[in-house]
Order: sequence, then structure tokens, then C-alpha cells
Amino acid sequence: MADGSQFVRVVPSPAAEDSSPNTGDLVQFTTGIYYVEEDEEFLTVDIMRLGSLRGTVTVDFYTEDGSAKAGKQYHKASGQVEFKDREYRQSIQIQTVSSPLWSPTLEFKIHLVNPTGCSVGMHLSSCRVKVIDADPFPSSKYSDLLLQGEEGVKKIRRICLLWEYWKLCILQVPGIGRRTCATLILDEFRNAKRLTILLLQVYMVDVVFNTTDPEAEAQLIGSSRQESAIVVGVLLAAPMLLVHIAALIKAKMDLKGHLHLFLQRSLFRKYLNYSEESRSSVPPALMQSAITRESEEAATSFGKVLDLVAILCQLVIFAYFTIMENPTAMIFILAMPCSMLLYFTLVSLCRGERDQWKEIEDQMLFLVDEVCHRYRLVADYFQRPQMNEEFQKTSGDLRREMVPDHLRDANDNMFPKWLGPFFMGLYVSIEAGRVLDGSLSLGTFLATVGIMKDISEEFEEGYAIILELTQFYYSVVDLTVFFNKPTDLRTWKAVNRQRRDESPLSCAFGRTQA
Repeated sequence: MADGSQFVRVVPSPAAEDSSPNTGDLVQFTTGIYYVEEDEEFLTVDIMRLGSLRGTVTVDFYTEDGSAKAGKQYHKASGQVEFKDREYRQSIQIQTVSSPLWSPTLEFKIHLVNPTGCSVGMHLSSCRVKVIDADPFPSSKYSDLLLQGEEGVKKIRRICLLWEYWKLCILQVPGIGRRTCATLILDEFRNAKRLTILLLQVYMVDVVFNTTDPEAEAQLIGSSRQESAIVVGVLLAAPMLLVHIAALIKAKMDLKGHLHLFLQRSLFRKYLNYSEESRSSVPPALMQSAITRESEEAATSFGKVLDLVAILCQLVIFAYFTIMENPTAMIFILAMPCSMLLYFTLVSLCRGERDQWKEIEDQMLFLVDEVCHRYRLVADYFQRPQMNEEFQKTSGDLRREMVPDHLRDANDNMFPKWLGPFFMGLYVSIEAGRVLDGSLSLGTFLATVGIMKDISEEFEEGYAIILELTQFYYSVVDLTVFFNKPTDLRTWKAVNRQRRDESPLSCAFGRTQA
């Protein structure tokens, strides 16, 4: 290729094949699939010429996005390759983009177009490039443990594994970062509604319905108490419109759906690249469950974290209102989360491990799987009664082993519900005197009681979310194990490179344009 050659925008044009004298030679890629690891600086792709090899021929090439995107996994490239007389092989180089984040095995394509003096091969005019990511799922922070399988993954603290997974969701999954920010903003509409209702409740009691205080008359919104009550009624309902709009926008964004889709596609792509050993270690039923149920639960866990953030913001609003309107009540407000923390710290130290029934559940699932796959053998040897008895025994053991966890969950669920009535009763008993002597307005007193009730409900909802995250953790563990199983990509890459090294190379290289 001459040094003074100019690169132009490559546009596939079938008509170009007929506009120049054709030597009868074919130009095509040497293989249909190339492999490259993302931490390699570039990939060398070979193009071969078949035929008489007489004269000079040229062909253009360009890259096309697939699941791999230009700028993220590789640098877009296009250019022209020239074969001089007797040259039968040329090479082009495609630069890769290294990233510290995990990603599934992604692909892009390279096309040969606009041949001059030759024709493009029918079957190898395009090739696919598989970009291999060496990072473990969900990050490289605990790579040694992540590559040890399920036992290694379970040695990682739960919150640490979930945190790395949630970071991956924001930083790697397309569009999730923007949708997360939008969701956090839209969730504040609900908090704004709560604050508005609190202020209006105080206003109704202390101003609108306070007929004994002459100064309250001057604070009316309308010309009369009736008109002010109508305005307050409208303002009580108006925030709900914003909350409704926010819910519709969140449903349209479908954050959970996009994340679920990413996990499904990534896991399916990973399974297709499994080595034989990895594929044989994962029964089809487990993979089906991972792609449907566990990927959905892992996606749901991310949304639950955003719900927790919204609850924390709500608690901040309650604390701010209390400080501004009734500072002496802060001791009751702060006592509620402290009680929650003390309770769960004590029970976590005193209780043993939960989910002891998991092993029995695995035995039951194994039994069902064996019967389903070997039914004809069971039936022919008259083993159906024995299988029924074994299933009844195992399922009964499973139910009995789950009872202690059910009792534990019942107590844990009831504790947040006790907080509201207990501290409300305590606050009413202690602070009622201040209302009677006029040092605390009735509206602020009732609003503070309402805040305690709302805080109790928020703690109850937050604890329920934490319990769900505890269950979703196991789905993240399973996905982590599946994503980190060995593939045969490096084996095929080695074969691809060895085949190239064993064949003669021409010295000239095609030039690329990024």
C-alpha cells in the first residue's frame, strides 16, 4: 500500500465490484471468528487472497457494532487493504479498549467491501470478533475468592458482595445510571407529599379550627375559615398528582426490566461459551431458574436499595420537622432507631445460623430431578411407592425445619410495629402537660404523634426490604458462581493464534483509520 494513499469513508457498494477489471481472485478473511482479550492492545486480523495472485487488488474494510460497542470495547476502524503482485496475505489491526469493569463476552463484526480487481468471498466476507473479559463477576476486588466457586463466594461478606454487584449495575449496565438518578429524584415527590401533609395538619389544628385564638384569624389563607378549609383540602390532594406522575414515569423507565434483561442476556451468552466441564456441572433446570427467577430477584434487589434510600430521606424529613417544630421530641424520635439497632444487634449475637433447611430442600429437589429423569427406570422396577415415601419424608422434614425461621421472622416483623405504639404512648403520657398549659400547640403535638406512627411504619417497611435483600443475596451468589465458571474461549483463542503462527505471513500490513 502506497504511503500517500488516502482513506475515505467506507460505504458498501455492490456496484463497485463491477466497475474495475477483475483478475478472478477472491479476497476474504482467514476464519469466521477471531478472539481477543480486552487487555490486549490490539487484535491482528488476517485477510487472504486466493487465485492467480497476479496484479494489484484492493479491498475496503470497516467495523460494525454488535453487542460490543465502538469506544467501549474496541476502537472503530475502517480503511483499505492492498495486495500487490504475488501477495496472498495481509493483516489489519483493531485496537481494543480495556476496562476494569466486568462485562460478558461481547462481539463486533468486520466487513470486506468495495473490492477492486477481485471479488469478495461469499462466506468469509465478514468475520466476528469475540472480546474476552478476564475480570470476574461482579468485580475484581475479591477475585481470589470469586474464582473458588460457591464456597469462595460465600466467604465474602454479604453486604460487600451486594455492594460490588450494585456498583456494577450503575457503572456497566447501559442506561441504569441515568435511570437510578431519575428514580431517586422521583422518589422525593412522595417525601414532599409527606412533608406537605404534616405542615397542613398543623395549620388545620392551630389556625383553621382554632376558633378561640384571635391571632389565628390573621393567618387564614382565605377570607373565612370555610374558604381556608377548602384551600387546605385542595392542597392535601394536589401532591398525590405528582406522586402519580412520578409512578408513571418510573414504570415507563422500567429500571428493573432493563437490568433483568441485561442479566438474562449476559448469562445466556456466558452459558453458550461454557467449557464442557462447566456445562456438565450446571443442570439445565438450574440454568433455567437462574435466567428466569434468580436474574429477576437480583434485578429487584437493586430497586429495593433505592427504596431504602427513599426511606432514609423520609426519616431525615421527619427529623427536620421535629427539630423545627418540637425539638424536645427529638429524644423520642432518636430512641426509635436506637431501639431497632439494639434489638437486631442482640438477636444477631444470640441466634444461630438461619436457613438450616436449605440442605433438606436440596435433597428434595435432587430427588424430584432424579425421578423426572429416570421415571421409566423407577416405573419398570416398581419403585414408585418407595419414591413417594421418600418424598413425603423429605418434604415433611423440610416443613419442620422451616418453622424456627418462621418464628424468628414473626418476632422480627412485630418488633418495628411495637415501636410506634410504645413511643406514642410514652410521648403522650409525658408531653400532654405541655399541651394543657399552652406551651406546646395541639397541632404540633398531634403532628409529632403522627410522625412517630409514620416512623414506625417506615422502619417496618425498611426491615421488610432488608429481609428481601437477604433472600435476594442467594440469587446474587448463584449468578456470581454461574458467571465465573470457566469458558472455552481462551482455548479457541489459542487454537486461532496457533493456526495463524503456523502459516506463512506476508510482511505488509494494511493501514487502519480510527
